[in-house]
Amino acid sequence: MPASEEFTHIDVAKLHESKLNPRKTFLKLDDLKASIAAVGKVLTPLLVRPGAGGFEILGGARRFRAAKALGLETVPARVLADIDDKTALEIIVIDNLQREDVQPLEEAEGYQALMKEGGYDVEALAKKIGKSQSFVYQRLKLCELITPVKRALASGELTAGHAILLARLQPRDQKEALQTCAREDWDDDGGRKAAKIIISVRELASWIKRELQCDLSAAPWKKDDPGLLADAGACSACPKNTANMVTDDAAGAKPECTDRECFQAKLAAHLERRKRELAGEETVVEIATEYGSNLPKSVHEAYSYRKISSTDDKCDHMVKGLVVHGHDIGQVYDICVTKNCAKHRSYSSGSGEPERRDEQRLKEKKAAAESVARRKTLAAVAEKVNHLSPDDLRLVIRGYLHEMCQDAKRLMLKHLGLAKDGYQYDTPITRQLGAMKEPELARLLVTLALINTTVVGVWNAQPATALNDAAKRYRVTPVKPEPVTLKKSKSVPKKAAPKSGRKAA
Repeated sequence: MPASEEFTHIDVAKLHESKLNPRKTFLKLDDLKASIAAVGKVLTPLLVRPGAGGFEILGGARRFRAAKALGLETVPARVLADIDDKTALEIIVIDNLQREDVQPLEEAEGYQALMKEGGYDVEALAKKIGKSQSFVYQRLKLCELITPVKRALASGELTAGHAILLARLQPRDQKEALQTCAREDWDDDGGRKAAKIIISVRELASWIKRELQCDLSAAPWKKDDPGLLADAGACSACPKNTANMVTDDAAGAKPECTDRECFQAKLAAHLERRKRELAGEETVVEIATEYGSNLPKSVHEAYSYRKISSTDDKCDHMVKGLVVHGHDIGQVYDICVTKNCAKHRSYSSGSGEPERRDEQRLKEKKAAAESVARRKTLAAVAEKVNHLSPDDLRLVIRGYLHEMCQDAKRLMLKHLGLAKDGYQYDTPITRQLGAMKEPELARLLVTLALINTTVVGVWNAQPATALNDAAKRYRVTPVKPEPVTLKKSKSVPKKAAPKSGRKAA
């Protein structure tokens, strides 16, 4: 408490607002002015301390502004003597930031000032202001928002709930997420742009989880290893790990990494470490446990090898397979990659008698030609699509992508000429949505709906009914597949093939 306190009336001209006050926004000032004008004076005293040339306002800046605007000459005040800056800051923050109309960001800056200048920690501050530690942590995180998000929060465009979710992200991801928050609404006929719509906090949380966060529980490295990536430290103690963020919904939640670049860097470091550990092995080949686009030729895709899981399944061609793509990155399995292995021979194009191989290869080539033809038909159909409401289209497209299986997403990326972003298959598409115009969005939606009809396999060809219906609707002539030819295979001597593989890097 201050050493002395005096109640008096002070000339409005002798009062000035404190530079220590984090509050810069004063809402409902007109209502306060009307209330003061009705009685002709300010009823509640201001809190002030003597300052250079007058008095510094510690509490009551809003009343001061209203009185000054109404032309009042004096206001009641309690003068607090012998107040140092630390005590003044406590009074200002606690008095000004306990109002219902306080801006969340200004509240956060006030708490930050108390911790920096007043020597408080989160626990002591929470007790001082009568809030939970989780509330204080969440408010303090708002100080880490990028400037565009701060502006959107201050203007009321975003709520504190939106801002808290964005504050957990890295700056580059905050920018992308902010673009996702807002969409423009259109009339039903699409002819006149109406108001901007902000998606709900729940929708934003779902988008962040789907597009930006990485599942730490499934990461193949040890989470308490500080040496995997020296600059990053251990995941178990990292503030970018959602398990270490003090929030009301943190208990029992699956840990997620909010820094995609760090996650990918650790994944690469883990893989390089495993390669070094396997350098002494005789033969190690790189394998993928999931189908993927743009894989190096040296990587054996999931369909091209046989995983050996028991002693009875072993063969003379068995080698070590290091997973470099898909789930279980860094794991090593015993595998067979020899297509004409007597034990693991299948109906693939590289096995069996010449006639059977030729029959299989011809089917595969015909299926590939049919797939190409169907994609050309789909592209022609998409060109005929002109109009759907842009923001409705974006919403439906995101929903489609969320529900699609990984194989369909990979097919979309291939069709659009895009590469996946680490583990993310949706992101390369969704990050382009904001810049797409209405016709482009409509074409993309139709492509999403029909992409699976372009899959033509020997055993699992999809019917082209929906694609043909779309071609008919948009007056497109279905593309015919290119004729295929085949050179007949020669007989292969039935002897054990040499081991396939390469030395570990």
